[in-house]
Amino acid sequence: MLLGVALVSTACGDDAGSTTTASSTPAAAPGAFLGECGGASDDDIRGITGFDTVNAVARNGIKCVWESSSGDRQVMFTWFRGSPIERERTIATVKGKQVTDIEVSGFHGFTANAAELCQVAIQDGADFFHWMVYGPNVQPCDMLRTLAQLTLDRRGK
Repeated sequence: MLLGVALVSTACGDDAGSTTTASSTPAAAPGAFLGECGGASDDDIRGITGFDTVNAVARNGIKCVWESSSGDRQVMFTWFRGSPIERERTIATVKGKQVTDIEVSGFHGFTANAAELCQVAIQDGADFFHWMVYGPNVQPCDMLRTLAQLTLDRRGK
């Protein structure tokens, strides 16, 4: 019985000698409000991409999609709140896309390009946003910087 009491009191003792410490890395603050479709209008999308026949087929607070009626051209905006941009970079790399670092107005991210597909992801605090353009003749993907800049210019509005 003494052995049982000794084991219980040892197991219930204080953890004063414990060396567990909390992480000293502060969490990133949320990014700015980006508005519906990253602040882009249908006319902005047509003008920037040169896809004159695309129309919005989906619009909400985190994702917007524009498509041509034939389906051969598509533009998509997605806003990832509190999600790691590096996971998106890893997926692009594993899928064999050409991944390159990019900086737009002091915000960092990457582009990921493949045949007929261009993507840009830009970090904003704990969030990031992503633009994807699909269709013929989208290379060399110069429109990515313009789409990212438009979203950054209209953040918080």
